[in-house]
Amino acid sequence: MGFPVPEGFEFAGRKRNDVGVGLIVSEDRANVAGTFTENSLRAAPVEYCAEICDKGKARAVIVNSGHANAMTGEEGHRDVLRTAKGVADIVGCPDDEVLVCSTGVIGVRPPVDTILEEARDLASGLGRDPRDVEAFNEAIMTTDTRPKIEWYEGDGWSLLGVAKGAGMIHPNMATMLAFIVTDLDIPHRDLREPLRRAVDVSFNMISVDGDESTNDTVLLMANGASGLKPGRDVPLREFEKALEHVCVELAKDIAADGEGATKFVEVVVRGAFDEEEARRAARAVVSSNLVKTALFGEDPNWGRVGAAVGAARVEVDPGEMMIAFESEKGRVVTYDGGPVGFDEEEAARVLSADEVRVIVDLGVGEAEAKAWGCDLSYDYVKINAEYRT
Repeated sequence: MGFPVPEGFEFAGRKRNDVGVGLIVSEDRANVAGTFTENSLRAAPVEYCAEICDKGKARAVIVNSGHANAMTGEEGHRDVLRTAKGVADIVGCPDDEVLVCSTGVIGVRPPVDTILEEARDLASGLGRDPRDVEAFNEAIMTTDTRPKIEWYEGDGWSLLGVAKGAGMIHPNMATMLAFIVTDLDIPHRDLREPLRRAVDVSFNMISVDGDESTNDTVLLMANGASGLKPGRDVPLREFEKALEHVCVELAKDIAADGEGATKFVEVVVRGAFDEEEARRAARAVVSSNLVKTALFGEDPNWGRVGAAVGAARVEVDPGEMMIAFESEKGRVVTYDGGPVGFDEEEAARVLSADEVRVIVDLGVGEAEAKAWGCDLSYDYVKINAEYRT
């Protein structure tokens, strides 16, 4: 896989003995912004990263997989501080310029000594080759089955995103981690709002299983190595669209890799009163376990879709509402102002595709939103029944 790596950023990663460690280092201090899980029991690394992002500067990111360091008390917080100090000594920067992220089993503290030992080795092998980015991505995976790397290449600058996530995925920052870096020169104050907007239409619009993680984190770093500034050298809208594009594609990659999934699902809600109601309805449908299991069984049970929309408490006109299923194998309308007679076998054939679209028109306005997810299979239960053992 070939892709641009923004100037001034280097990557490394390794997974060994069920402990994965990934390292990102910027040659110069980067401006940083982040968004984090809304779970009330946020992991120690999340609390720490939020503080660093408030200050707005960072040189490095250290990530470990296998141990979430969530609900681990004061010891977990001390582990984060010790990890940050150790990496800062290795990289040669202040302790508060190291971002620390963890993913894995909740209630388990990370092996700090092992992580720092790996970090020392990784620091000597940091690089800008796509293979270095891929090694970082592989190191931070848990139940993921595929890499999640997306990018945008502009004129003299680039933006690169790397993510992990397959389970505990649900709107409101769904265990997922995403790291986005760019060599544009963007002040800290100008990173936060574009990131928030991009997350709202991407990571906050996916659901695999309806469970919000304690560790979800999205970090955006801009080190200015290209010497180009949005609004002066690059259209601000180009940067914002590039960021949204990378976030949406990463979100779709996560949804498609849902634990045990056999189908990637896109939900399109049209005709909503406003964008917020469109998003709420789309999230409700893509999050419904009854809809997910029906799609796994290739059963065009449109009533479950309608029930999910109604549970979202959005404005809808039943006499104007439309529900349809669509894939590369065709399209079938199942409700159009009322139940529509349709060929069950044809509908099942449409739903037999690997990628399925559920389309809902609420019939009350012009707003539209999309959400992404997957079906819910027998293997999802098996994977999570045996997650710790």
